[in-house]
Amino acid sequence: MQKKDSNHSFKANSINLMQKDYNDKIVELSNKYSLPLIDMWQLGISPFNAVQGQRWMGDLMNYREGGYEKMAQYMAGVIKQHYY
Repeated sequence: MQKKDSNHSFKANSINLMQKDYNDKIVELSNKYSLPLIDMWQLGISPFNAVQGQRWMGDLMNYREGGYEKMAQYMAGVIKQHYY
């Protein structure tokens, strides 16, 4: 089995875009069409960042228990801020 590439989130791809560029476009479209969005980029966990990936997502695909807790707390905070 081949190990997943753990390039950093800020490394440009073959068309000179970075992970954040894609995220920014999602946020832009969400705002344009008034769609609710929980911007997980703000959580700061990326499987493309080797240190974060190992800490929060042991296999770089699925969150560890602590990663799920961090994600749930972040999402709950955003929901409370905007909807309660």
